[in-house]
Amino acid sequence: MKYRVQVRAEAKDFLDSLAPAPRRRLRIAIRALEIESGDRLALSERLAGYHRLRVGGYRLIFRYLPGRVIECVFANKRSLVYHLFEREMLERLRHEDDSHAAGADPAIEEAPGKYRRTSVKKRRKRVSKKSSRSKN
Repeated sequence: MKYRVQVRAEAKDFLDSLAPAPRRRLRIAIRALEIESGDRLALSERLAGYHRLRVGGYRLIFRYLPGRVIECVFANKRSLVYHLFEREMLERLRHEDDSHAAGADPAIEEAPGKYRRTSVKKRRKRVSKKSSRSKN
């Protein structure tokens, strides 16, 4: 089933500031979220409830909303995105959610599927173990 994807102003402003090639790649990846495609991962700890979409050296932070909606809330370069999102956006979004949900049922749609991704370091270890076994 398809999701409807909404892009917040903060993410749109970042997309508009990019060069044409990375902007095009990010927009294609955002469209692919409609069918839950792409390198997605659920975030944890203070960012629980949010997910990230990896597109090259960029990360897009999104969340699932009721009514089969995916809201893209923040985007930036990989090295900055989590720090900036946690510092600038997280508290603002939580405050908005509280004001919208005053008196309403806070039923949040469960994120479908489990996202598992092996880290690059673990994959390298596996490859090096296999290659060392074949040499012996």
